[in-house]
Amino acid sequence: MARQEGWRQGGRTLADKILEMHKREASEGDAGEIGLRVDQAFLHDATGTVACRQIESMGVSWSALDTAVCYIDHNIVQASFETSDDHRYLRTFLRGRGITVYKAGSGIASRVHLERCARPGAVIVGADSYAAACGAVGALSLSGGSIDVAAAVAGMPYFLERPQVVAVELSGRFRTGVSAFDLGLHLLRLLTVRGGEGRILEFRGKGAAALTVTERFTVGQILAESEVLAVLFPADERVSAFLKRWGRSRDFRSIKPDKNASYDDTIRIDLSKVEPLVACPHSPDHVVPVRDVAGTRVDQVCLGGGACGGYQDLASISALLRGKKVPEHVEVVYVPASRAVLAAAIQSGLCAPLFNAGVRFLEPGCGPSIGLGLVPATASHSLRTFSRNTERRSGNPDSRTYLASPLTASLSALAGELVDPGRMRVRIGSAHLPNRFPAIDPLRCEPVHHGRKREEEPVQEGPNIRGLPDFEAYPDRIAGEILTRLGDRVTTDQILPGGFETLRLRSNLPELANRVLSDADPFFVRRAKERGGGIILAGENYGLGAPREHAALATRMLGVVAVVAKSFGRFHRKNLVHSGVLPLRLARPEDYEILRRGETLEGIFVRDRLREGERIVLISNMGKRIETIPEVKGREIEILLAGGYLNYVRAFSAGKEKTGKTRKREAKGKKAMGKSRKPKISKAAEKPKEGKKNPRKKKTIIVTKKRSRKR
Repeated sequence: MARQEGWRQGGRTLADKILEMHKREASEGDAGEIGLRVDQAFLHDATGTVACRQIESMGVSWSALDTAVCYIDHNIVQASFETSDDHRYLRTFLRGRGITVYKAGSGIASRVHLERCARPGAVIVGADSYAAACGAVGALSLSGGSIDVAAAVAGMPYFLERPQVVAVELSGRFRTGVSAFDLGLHLLRLLTVRGGEGRILEFRGKGAAALTVTERFTVGQILAESEVLAVLFPADERVSAFLKRWGRSRDFRSIKPDKNASYDDTIRIDLSKVEPLVACPHSPDHVVPVRDVAGTRVDQVCLGGGACGGYQDLASISALLRGKKVPEHVEVVYVPASRAVLAAAIQSGLCAPLFNAGVRFLEPGCGPSIGLGLVPATASHSLRTFSRNTERRSGNPDSRTYLASPLTASLSALAGELVDPGRMRVRIGSAHLPNRFPAIDPLRCEPVHHGRKREEEPVQEGPNIRGLPDFEAYPDRIAGEILTRLGDRVTTDQILPGGFETLRLRSNLPELANRVLSDADPFFVRRAKERGGGIILAGENYGLGAPREHAALATRMLGVVAVVAKSFGRFHRKNLVHSGVLPLRLARPEDYEILRRGETLEGIFVRDRLREGERIVLISNMGKRIETIPEVKGREIEILLAGGYLNYVRAFSAGKEKTGKTRKREAKGKKAMGKSRKPKISKAAEKPKEGKKNPRKKKTIIVTKKRSRKR
């Protein structure tokens, strides 16, 4: 059923309750947007340096949030001076503005935030693909770009369109050989990589209540690939026990949906009917039963990672590998999700069976999941317990990456080929969790302060750290050559290739721009510079995958004014708007076939058409008439016309400061400014009525910096 304006009839969902608690006054616009008060925000080193520049541009001296954190989890090896400079800059800049920094080796951002910070009922904004997974503890956790986090740190609300709330009703129990990872893949197969857009998935039922917080996190991490807005589990006894083990009992509050809660849609799943699944190359929603591909050769196995790097997962892997040895031709590594979990596992003896079986341990961090290390060999098959296997994600386009549960991956590592755990009849007892995980992380760097008085720590920058470009307001006329013609499902890994060479330049946007589409179209950058910018033409789902804000910013720096495509990935569409690039959807998808690279397209009266919600007609130099639908609405229109989100926020902040001064002047008895001025009163009206004494003349208070005096 269609979601109605305001709260729906019947009981309230968990999402409804959190949204209602955090909805800012007068924040709902014409497009049905909701402005939310943000409680927590987090970054990582790949998005952090740009966020620092944005925070600096906004004039923020101290974070307005209860909790703001930066996790250094991507380039943890520090294989170049650029990376080391970035980490030093993040530490010195952010700590001086009230933001906590976790140094390299602490763990993967979303997982560590779940363990250390996320709390029930909170609104969290993370500049990370997998922020939604923190909904495992009953938080409304949303993925965004670095500018979203910077704006939240500045005290601005986080805006989102009024979402659909979908109930995921779980019943029954898992069969032997099936785990939460398989449930995540099962749902992703139903939704596809675009099916979660604009939706909050709210889990309920006896099956959901039986899942541990670690299992809930795994499901949320995989569902992030569907571009879901958020994943929510009730804050129940499982959450209470989880927070207690992490020394955070005070953070618990019970928050659940009403028994008669009304949803926009319902997905019902019997857990007993879920089977062992595997995601095949090159998309996480290319899901098939493991039995269909059993026997496929496996050359490399990567265990752990963000989705499956918890204590419970490691205990299962340890039990399976105890007393066994992996074949010589199989490379097996384990990637811990957090330093705290690894420390607890070492103390309890869970790591020894992996060492003895021939498994290598990596430092806690993203590592192989983003193509940093463990790049598969040419024409090899890699099996991973991660949540993304898009082309080039592993670092080698000539390899094939499969995704499967820790149980499937462990058994396959021992066999040297894909094994169906459902046929193995392997049973693993429940893991005995520690009563308490380490309460303090020695790699945690608190904000620099001394009581109420902040100490100053000099910000240290490196030569590779550049400032942000100044983008102009969007023009009323757009004209440019089609610089490149791309196919369907172009990922952000293809728009801006990942790996070490790109990551080390995240703080240098001018240099980073030279790598845009370097694999998909090696001559794109040269053409863009020679023509002074232009237009990109693409097929379905342009910008699929990670919400890599740099992919949009670097595109804008090359002078690209618009991307014309059949459809867009949710995150990248938003990032294009925030960077001042207009996303235009082809009104007739078949028009893609008649356009060619090198043609020139022109559109006029763009600003007026955007504000009026009209289609934009592009005329080519070949006489073709192309109708497009602007993929912007509501507040996004003003963001685009301002030249990007940073320009928009600067204007917003200036208006906010002016409003604050107005209030102060009114409080001191001075004349109000602007619209708040009192109407003029005629002299006749000022005269006292007959029979009454003249009113006393009010004393005026003049406020100075040193003292106040009356006259």
